[in-house]
Amino acid sequence: MRTNVELICSDNDHYTSMNDNYRSYCQELADFGLPRKSWINSIRIQGDRVKFNFLYDSTLILSSRTTAHGFQSNLTNETMRWAEYEAIDENDMKSLENRQWFKEVSDKGLAMLRRSNYYNVQLEDWHSKLIFGTGTYSMLPDPKDFVKFKNIPVGEVNRVVDDNGRLMEIYVNFKLTARQAYKVFGEDVGEAILKALMDKPYQEFEFLHYVSERYDRDTRYKDSINMPYKSCWIEKKSKHLMQESGFEEMPYISDVFYSDSNDPNGFSPAMDVLPWVKLLNAIARTVIRAGMKQTDPPLLLPNKGMILPLNFNPAGMNYRDAKTPNDAIQALPTTSGRVEVGVELMKYVEERVKHGMFVPLFQTLNDITKNLNIPETRQLINQNMSILGPVIGRADYGTLSPMWSRLYSMMNRDELIPPPPPDLIGKGFKMAYLGPLAKAQKSAELADVQTFLAEVQAIGTILPRAFHKIDEDATIDYLHRTRRIAPEILRSEDNLKRYREHVEEQEQIMASLQTAGAGAQVVKTAAEAQSIGAKK
Repeated sequence: MRTNVELICSDNDHYTSMNDNYRSYCQELADFGLPRKSWINSIRIQGDRVKFNFLYDSTLILSSRTTAHGFQSNLTNETMRWAEYEAIDENDMKSLENRQWFKEVSDKGLAMLRRSNYYNVQLEDWHSKLIFGTGTYSMLPDPKDFVKFKNIPVGEVNRVVDDNGRLMEIYVNFKLTARQAYKVFGEDVGEAILKALMDKPYQEFEFLHYVSERYDRDTRYKDSINMPYKSCWIEKKSKHLMQESGFEEMPYISDVFYSDSNDPNGFSPAMDVLPWVKLLNAIARTVIRAGMKQTDPPLLLPNKGMILPLNFNPAGMNYRDAKTPNDAIQALPTTSGRVEVGVELMKYVEERVKHGMFVPLFQTLNDITKNLNIPETRQLINQNMSILGPVIGRADYGTLSPMWSRLYSMMNRDELIPPPPPDLIGKGFKMAYLGPLAKAQKSAELADVQTFLAEVQAIGTILPRAFHKIDEDATIDYLHRTRRIAPEILRSEDNLKRYREHVEEQEQIMASLQTAGAGAQVVKTAAEAQSIGAKK
């Protein structure tokens, strides 16, 4: 079926119009919380830098930075083994061969991410979600680094999702100069750009990348126009289709922080605290003005007789006309406003903003992960995880799992990973996260297990048969799985069976020797007693 470029461009204009109010709101959020990205509804002139013309407080800016780094350090930390593939069915993880294969694939995936620019892009994605509620980045093959990532500004994206919130279509609007476009698309850029390339190579053009699920493909063929996802690169002004191809998976990772089933765009923590942020900005302006008035008060000047211009610098000299009355320059009396009250009010509002941006949670997490055995810290973990748990679940569902799934497919197509063991062929996988944030979530669960075992031990001292209820293998497997310990530590099922059979044989031999020894001792004792009796 021939691609209808006119319809794609028309749909893009429709979604852009629908998102106008959202983008206006994002502009306001950027002004207060992410000024370096505050060109959403405005045109950025070459050389423009961050504008702080009306911003008097940076609490939201610093809070979003702290929280973004907190998520990055505690969930997707480049310096640690923070995620791994595992089987959906826990029974498939009992095999040592299966566990080692998942570990090898996971290590390869982590190596590919470290080799790429993923962690820089992921950090920016957290910033975008915390402020705008929506984050989008591309994930495309790269001949040098295998895979490359790129953040897409919120003002350039139109998202279309299904009833489960999964991305179905995406329209990415962007600009390139004629020279840049030619480097990417070559002769396919069209006549207008080819002409500009000769006259004005710096001239900018608007482009559209449209990706959607492909409903008209022929599954018998594996070529680019029959892949599961359609990809169209369009020059918008002339509606020229520069390139059409396809992807096996959605090449854009796009999701929201908080979601509403009727809105493709997300909601953010910054939206929750924006009234506080505006109030804090107003208070800061008033406090600054009050402090400046007290430090450098306005002056009361004579009506005439002064020789201008006046010098108000320290030790400045001013001259007056001797013919005029000798009235003095005086400080203008100001109201007795209490700056300290404004400062205290600022601190109160700052705490509200930081709380809404999760800053205290990450500060607490950094403190409590140093000593997880203290009961009080476990209670703090439970409190914090009840708030962060849904956020992490959303990140897994909408961002991390799609990224890991596409990464696996890309590595598999390039034969960078070994084939799966026979009993894993045709089966899916899921992701397990191993960072401090995930471990903190699990620590509460482990604490409950440890408390339960301690209670069983106490009962067992009175009722020894209570220990029979505990399955030691299942308990060890659970602790190993929850703690995410290396698979080599546990014996395989076959190895464990052989080891236990050997131990049982040794125990039987020792029991036989002990029985034989006891019998010999009885015979010896009886013989000695008989000998003593005969002597008497």
